[in-house]
Amino acid sequence: MMRADELTGRDGYIIAQALATTYALIGTLPERCREESNRHDIALLLRAMLGPDWKLKAHHLRHVLSEGEWGSGKAPLHRDAFEDVG
Repeated sequence: MMRADELTGRDGYIIAQALATTYALIGTLPERCREESNRHDIALLLRAMLGPDWKLKAHHLRHVLSEGEWGSGKAPLHRDAFEDVG
């Protein structure tokens, strides 16, 4: 049953997936371009949304393209296992 304050019926899932993907993508940027404060805050949001095993859940939620999914010589993004956050 969709909550009255949701638009799609799966808003929380979509938001958590977007945050997990963004967290992983920020980690692939050159160090000078990373906004570590945003990355830290994303980790806090994911922890609050997903509960005690948030790292594992976030790891499974995010969508980061693998090497096989990239075409025309683009480099793959690193897979981020959320190991560098507390």
